[in-house]
Amino acid sequence: MEQDVSIFLAPVMIIVGGGLIASGLLTLFNYQFYKTKLQAIGALVGGIALIGTLELMFLSGNSVSNFFFQAQKQQVTACELVGEAAHPEQRGTHNSPEIRQTIVACLNQAGYEWAGEHHNCREAPIATNPYCYLPTDFFSRAFTHVQLVFE
Repeated sequence: MEQDVSIFLAPVMIIVGGGLIASGLLTLFNYQFYKTKLQAIGALVGGIALIGTLELMFLSGNSVSNFFFQAQKQQVTACELVGEAAHPEQRGTHNSPEIRQTIVACLNQAGYEWAGEHHNCREAPIATNPYCYLPTDFFSRAFTHVQLVFE
């Protein structure tokens, strides 16, 4: 349940935090979003706190950051099982084209696409390497891509 909330929490925190920062700054530059400068400063501080909290969660490996790449790893493992179950005679062979095609097709159906740009993928470009895929969903792809920069 926590992971289901996390996927929506990050974009909401970015939008709300960014809106508070923008409206607070604009009020300080005489575009009146708030009645007093104290309210504008409060909005600015609140927005910075939201974005800062998200960044801390992201960098510390808690639920928001961990969710995206962890979900990808779990999906790769599940698709590997599907591939081996579909082709039991090929199980154990590392270069089985049938299992590879099944794994890639399974990941495509789950919302991931092959993107072999990460250095861990270039070292081992195999279908079961989670570093070789990126989500097709915009927010998941953005968070996963940023997270993989630190890997």
